[in-house]
Amino acid sequence: MAETAGTPRIMSDEEAEPAHRQFGNANQARHSFEMLADIIQEEEPGFSTENPR
Repeated sequence: MAETAGTPRIMSDEEAEPAHRQFGNANQARHSFEMLADIIQEEEPGFSTENPR
């Protein structure tokens, strides 16, 4: 999935630690994703978060 946005890049420990604090659990990450997906859906009506498979 990550490769659809480009080549994935491994984060350094220095990058991963603050990211983990911000999105340290699945519920926080899901909530952030849903908020961004809602904004994109409003701006791009053809956008879908559903898996195309």
